[in-house]
Amino acid sequence: MPDELYVDEATNIIKVRSYGIVSRDDIAASMDRTRQIMEQKGISKALVDTRDQEKMPGTFDVFQLFSTLPNNLRAALLVQDDQNTAESQKFAETVCLNRGIQVRIFSSEGEALTWLQD
Repeated sequence: MPDELYVDEATNIIKVRSYGIVSRDDIAASMDRTRQIMEQKGISKALVDTRDQEKMPGTFDVFQLFSTLPNNLRAALLVQDDQNTAESQKFAETVCLNRGIQVRIFSSEGEALTWLQD
């Protein structure tokens, strides 16, 4: 699976690094692990670094996957404008915002962490 997931105990943030060619199943598994951590540890904030992604699933899969995120999640997505998956990430952000899920794209990790801590 092309991701790494851990809990930063100092900040109480779930950190995910997603890279390479990412499939629908990869994203679903990462989301499931995130939900488990949210339930077990009571953490509702996530920082997802997508800057090293090469490919994501198609629009329909992105829509389905991101429509199911928990409403109490607050997630910051690190995205570079020139990365291959930037448009897919922007679409995922829109899907979430339309459902009242707090997901926002950032190019700077510092800004993302500041937003997560607000």
